[in-house]
Amino acid sequence: MAERHFFQQGIDGASLSGLLLIGVLSASCGETREMDQRQVAPVEILRAPAVGNDEERFQQLRADTLKLMIEAAKRELEIGPFQRQIDVTVTQSLTDMKGAADALEKVATGLEDLLSQ
Repeated sequence: MAERHFFQQGIDGASLSGLLLIGVLSASCGETREMDQRQVAPVEILRAPAVGNDEERFQQLRADTLKLMIEAAKRELEIGPFQRQIDVTVTQSLTDMKGAADALEKVATGLEDLLSQ
């Protein structure tokens, strides 16, 4: 009995099931779904003023910006630029704590503005 080449072989049950599975997965991956677009009311986030020496202010502002970033992420807002600014302030704090604290204050204010929209 001569061997049949791959192209000449019939499709058996397992191969057919595999092809159907691939077809279903391909269709579902390309499927467009309506996202949950619930409206989130602006929430005023009250931050206590950062007080103390420059290092204490910086640490308090780091905690505040973290909370604000978490809230912004929950709302699926664009936080990438804020994260980059925070990274810069961390590096700046190694040589200029006062400047870093002042810059972080601006980041926190920007996040509050974003969340209040």
